Amino acid sequence: MYTLSHYVVGARHPTIQRCILLALVVIICVLIIKRPDVIFDVDSEVNTIKSRRAYTIDDQTYGEDGTEDANDYSNCNQEIGKGNSIPVQPQQNSTLQVQGKTTLKKYPRVVILWTQWRSGSTFFGNLLASAIPNTFYSYEPLLPLGIKIFRSDDGASQDAFKYFNNLLHCNLYNHAKEISGLVSLKFYRTYNHFLIENCQEKPYMKCAEPSTYSNICRKADMHFVKVLRLGLDWARRLLQDSSLDIRIIYLVRDPRPIMQSRDSISWCENDCKNVSRVCHHLRLDLLESTKLQKDFPNRFAQIQYEHLSLKAEDTVRKVWKFLNITPSQKTWNQLKVLTNAGRPSGTFNTYRHTVDHTFEWRSNMSFGMVKTIQDSCQDVLQMLGFKSFDNTQDLKNMKIPTFTKEEDIALLA
Repeated sequence: MYTLSHYVVGARHPTIQRCILLALVVIICVLIIKRPDVIFDVDSEVNTIKSRRAYTIDDQTYGEDGTEDANDYSNCNQEIGKGNSIPVQPQQNSTLQVQGKTTLKKYPRVVILWTQWRSGSTFFGNLLASAIPNTFYSYEPLLPLGIKIFRSDDGASQDAFKYFNNLLHCNLYNHAKEISGLVSLKFYRTYNHFLIENCQEKPYMKCAEPSTYSNICRKADMHFVKVLRLGLDWARRLLQDSSLDIRIIYLVRDPRPIMQSRDSISWCENDCKNVSRVCHHLRLDLLESTKLQKDFPNRFAQIQYEHLSLKAEDTVRKVWKFLNITPSQKTWNQLKVLTNAGRPSGTFNTYRHTVDHTFEWRSNMSFGMVKTIQDSCQDVLQMLGFKSFDNTQDLKNMKIPTFTKEEDIALLA
């Protein structure tokens, strides 16, 4: 059997030899540009398999952070640190052909749901992300960074914000490890169905290649992001970015049911269960929220979980108006389903009989635990318009409203 090299060597005319060799050089150059791993990395498939294994963690019951216990976090953090990067060429913007001209494609409209753990963000996020079709849902993209709130006065937080900012610009070319970690999670793929539906490569980990991920992100009509690990002091920088069409919704909740909910979660540890730290972060965020509402009234809004829970339809209508979105009938139907009575209400279930659910913490929590939270969060409760209880009898007496403001008490009617 003769190979191509036999024919090249066997060709008698030197011109023919030169032509064949030139053709071979052109083919090799094309392969280097298109698939460098084919030429230079004979172990690329092995590395890819190792990378897939490295980022695989248990896809079990998940809550607002997509994991069941602290082991999931530690495993994910360890593997993010040693995972294999996918070689790509940096690229700032994708292009479109419009009437024969190449133009930069704008970033999709960005809507951020900004909150903390166990504040009702899964319930609310599902509604917001389903409002319009072709939504790229970045479900807690900072999950690989662990259980921590990153604030702007923390030097170590700069990298976290840089990654988050690049995500909003659909520019993930330098974040292969983080993206691989997210795409490997079943819950993330479930929420970000736009990514999976538009990723032509199989298996799904091909969707984690930064070029593929970034390009699909740019195709979306809306980029919805739920973030739990950034302090609200970062929001101003994003709102001042003229390249982004951005709206931010800050979702806040009474710290007492927040702490009750976190108390039963195994992955929630250290600052996550430290009452004084939780109140500290809420205090800083609420003070910043007041400033942002004044400075960016058309692009920043604060929503209280209790209002959403008690008057879901009215609150959601206000949110749609703020976002200038007309939701589909499917979204309204989903709202009715999510707030329907009689649904199971497990720890991570988003189905709620919302009126009963809102203040059930008063029946379930001990007065001692409530008092500890109130002592650390007194000013936070006042800012949110919540009553502090002085004894067990008042706490358990549901005729005494949790709200202190008349307009909030009217919601109970």
